[in-house]
Parts: sequence; structure tokens; C-alpha cells
Amino acid sequence: MRPGMGTGAGANIIAFAWRGDQGERWLAAVNYSQQASQCYLRLPYSDLHKRSFRLEDRMSAQVYLRSGDELAGHGLYIDLPSWGYHVFRIYSND
Repeated sequence: MRPGMGTGAGANIIAFAWRGDQGERWLAAVNYSQQASQCYLRLPYSDLHKRSFRLEDRMSAQVYLRSGDELAGHGLYIDLPSWGYHVFRIYSND
């Protein structure tokens, strides 16, 4: 998975998306640098349009609600501090 548009520092973000054994969606993103970094990540899921999703960060208590059309279009906006990370479980709200 490669970052889409973002700051030049977006190249510092490493991300991996996968499906679990029971079809659940996961995304891990790590800022592998000493500076804050931002980018849009294009998710590899083909069924995002016309749906909504809840992203639960398993490394914190953060929960984000996102439009599937937004995720399929621009991608997921990631803004991480130096050496920051997320591990999201992605749930459909439909």
C-alpha cells in the first residue's frame, strides 16, 4: 500500500491493510521518521462506495467515522506524530 497525496513527509508513512480470517478489515500505519507526517492512504477494498465505516484504533481509544465514498476517492487521511502509529479495525456501519 502506497501513500497518496500528502506532504513530502508522507513518504515516511508505511501502511499495510489486510482481511482477517473471518473477513474483518484491518489497517496498520506507522510514521517511520522523526518528523510529523501526513498523507492520504488508498485502501485496497473494492466495496467502499455508498457505505459508511467506523475505524477503531486498537492502540488507543480513538474511533473515527468515515464515508466510504471519501475513502474510495481521496483515501484515508493520516496525520501522525514522529514515530506515531495506528492499528485500525475497520467496521462497516451498514
